[in-house]
Amino acid sequence: MADAVRIEAVDTQTLLAELVGQVVDVWANAHGLGRASTTRREFGSDRVPRHAGRDGFEFLGAFGPGGRLVGFVYGYTGAPGQWWYDRVAAALDPSSRAEWLERPHFELTELAVDPAYQDGGIGSRLHDTLLERLPHERALLSALADNGRVIRFYEHRGWRLLLPELRFEPGRPLFAILGKELRQ
Repeated sequence: MADAVRIEAVDTQTLLAELVGQVVDVWANAHGLGRASTTRREFGSDRVPRHAGRDGFEFLGAFGPGGRLVGFVYGYTGAPGQWWYDRVAAALDPSSRAEWLERPHFELTELAVDPAYQDGGIGSRLHDTLLERLPHERALLSALADNGRVIRFYEHRGWRLLLPELRFEPGRPLFAILGKELRQ
């Protein structure tokens, strides 16, 4: 099944005009969110369009038989004033902040594969293809701190733990912050 999947870059206009519904479905299925979830609605109506408008935005889709989206990865160039950047910058020590955030970097924001297509290498292909395309020297991401499977996925691809635990907002789960050097 994974062999029949092709990875393609998708431009912002196509993403927002034609694919955002499929993106939401893949993301919600990967996260176990039901159709009535407010998080699901917010992801498609606010988060994806906001992220798509940022500098350096890159989106790759994994398309299965019939052209249906079965996975995706995206991110953008991080910058001061962005919600995620500002919270991570406040949590890092000055040396780490200078090394990882104050230089141009890519923030890998989402990587999701529909559960029916997981464990076939699609996530790895999306990850690797995206990072190979980037002009940045570094990339950062956050993952749920208690999701060992996801953290191991990234560590096996050369990411390292920068912060083991960060709570972005009171009452929200803890996240781990990881970084990867792309050019050495």
